[in-house]
Amino acid sequence: MSTRLYEMVIDKKSEITEDYIKEMFNLLVQNEKGLSDYIKDFIIDNKATSAGEYSCDDRIMKINPEIIMDVGYPEFPDFDKKILTLHVLKHEVEHAKALKRLYEGRNDIESVINRYAHVDYIKRYNLPFALFVDEKADYLSIKRHQEYEIDPEERIAEIKACKFLVNLLKNQRRTKDLLIERSLLYFSYIRGYRDNGYYLDAPTYTYLMNMGMFRELYILKKVVDNTKYCLDARVMMGLPITYDERENVLLRKVRLQRKKLD
Repeated sequence: MSTRLYEMVIDKKSEITEDYIKEMFNLLVQNEKGLSDYIKDFIIDNKATSAGEYSCDDRIMKINPEIIMDVGYPEFPDFDKKILTLHVLKHEVEHAKALKRLYEGRNDIESVINRYAHVDYIKRYNLPFALFVDEKADYLSIKRHQEYEIDPEERIAEIKACKFLVNLLKNQRRTKDLLIERSLLYFSYIRGYRDNGYYLDAPTYTYLMNMGMFRELYILKKVVDNTKYCLDARVMMGLPITYDERENVLLRKVRLQRKKLD
């Protein structure tokens, strides 16, 4: 699968057609057991309002290639459109995988935080998860939209998409596209970590507070305080990290230097 995807993104002669995008999508999901239950349809829609979107309610994934081609990635205007297309596809597939994880009902840290992120969906469909939230599903959906930057599901989907692309391109060593993808991985890691003047606010803690999920915040803090999660887990889940980890350790982890980001 990865070999064929790599061949597709480096092929200078191929064009980003509907067949090209559908082949990419099929390659991404072909070995994902049970994922077809969570992606009922894949639609290429030039009228969609964003480059990619996934609906938990109807389980439909949409891609708008016109936005990908015309807008691209504003911060990196030279980013290869084929790589960006694959990045968008992978991000949206991760949303479908997150819904699948929700129904699997596991209790690892990612599954617990994934439930917090799906609080509106859980309320809407009355799923049997004990979340101490009284607000109605529609209100929670509005709140989630307002907290998009620090929404745990969005952060995790973007991190996983970036890691997938970095791994796919790693043999290119120092090419522009690999450097851009590494930069995107770094920015996805530090997304939502706001400096309050004393320490970095953990995005998942802030999300729970802003969503009014105070009981969940209390429980999560107790778990984190009593568990030595590695940096990989903490930054993926939006849990506390230090200034040094943000400014130095994570940069080394993605093999970047500060001057490459300036």
